[in-house]
Amino acid sequence: MTLRLAISAAIALCTACVPLAAQSTFGSTSPPGQCGAGKTPRWIIAYSALRNIQNVDKDIASYFFNNPCTYIDEDEQGVAFPKGWASVPTADYRSYAAFQADITANAVRANAKAILYDNEIWSDTPASEQAAPAATEALFAKLAHANGYLFIATPATDLVRSQPGYNKAKPDQDQYLSMGFPGFSAGAPADIYNIQAQAIVADTASYVSYVAEAAAQGRKANPNVVVLAGISPAPTGHTVTEDQLYQAIVQTQSIVSGYWLNVSATSPQPQTVVQVLRRLQSRSLRQRRPRP
Repeated sequence: MTLRLAISAAIALCTACVPLAAQSTFGSTSPPGQCGAGKTPRWIIAYSALRNIQNVDKDIASYFFNNPCTYIDEDEQGVAFPKGWASVPTADYRSYAAFQADITANAVRANAKAILYDNEIWSDTPASEQAAPAATEALFAKLAHANGYLFIATPATDLVRSQPGYNKAKPDQDQYLSMGFPGFSAGAPADIYNIQAQAIVADTASYVSYVAEAAAQGRKANPNVVVLAGISPAPTGHTVTEDQLYQAIVQTQSIVSGYWLNVSATSPQPQTVVQVLRRLQSRSLRQRRPRP
């Protein structure tokens, strides 16, 4: 199947793409299900990351992530979805071949409503998929939609290193944009497209500029796509300050509809994230307060 045919077939199957307003007020005090449009933003968070936050502050974890606007990536086998939570159970795949095999064997997590494809340069993503991200994402979207799942595309920036014309002298982010990753990923078609920008989150200006350009390319290819951006308190092993993380979110909340938050158990990562979430909560409550 050619890439053009794969994308055309996948677009015909996309029935769950819903546009979101970019500006969001953080927190889940609004009724569940009201995502975007000045209400609750979208989040993607792994269950392991959620647990790391809960270990510091259960209330702040529930405030931000116990709602239908949050996609909880069930990244640990044998771990039950948080009991009673309204979030969206999400199955994480790093290989199209693995997802295809699970579909055939009826082995996808029984409660999954969304499928996340985390293709990167690592052993979990086959070299053939690394070399052909556009074609593979189109096939992934087609199979996910045909089986009733939302499709979340999250191609890593390092995939540019597997593409023809890669220049190691140029920043990966620049080549990610010039090679058209946002366009073909959003246009797979994805219901949600995440920009893995967390590696540069400490440089606020670069982060904002990169996220803005990637988001624009993604929406041009698929006006209905929901665009998120990756954030982390320790991308690539480098510690990010509380204020750097906070500024990255505040300065892009009018550009994207939410974030994929990565948090390991390593101190001080959970503590830093909780402090940022508390600041966002306080900011949201001030914004909601009626003016005299």
